[in-house]
Amino acid sequence: MPELLQLVQKYIRLKMVDKNGTYSYSNIIRIAANDKQDAISIVSPTKDVLKINVMAASLNNSKASLVNGEGKVVKTFLLKQGYQTIDIAALPSGLYYVQVNDVVRKVIVDR
Repeated sequence: MPELLQLVQKYIRLKMVDKNGTYSYSNIIRIAANDKQDAISIVSPTKDVLKINVMAASLNNSKASLVNGEGKVVKTFLLKQGYQTIDIAALPSGLYYVQVNDVVRKVIVDR
């Protein structure tokens, strides 16, 4: 059965400014979505909680890892479709990555 993903539509429009200060806008165009890159997003990392939005139904009940900057897995958890929170209160400040299958998201923990 094919994998079904909920996609977020993305659009872009450029503002072009001349040396004399006049400007014009380009046409609005839709950017092709990358299904794997739009599958999860980090909503707002805080000091104690990491909020994740899982948009791909195919990732429901998938095992995810939180990996530190040295590549060591510091926490594992199951993803649930929709919004969820992960307790990161015990982690020191630093750069981390949420990894599930071949989708990776960067997280900065700042204490």
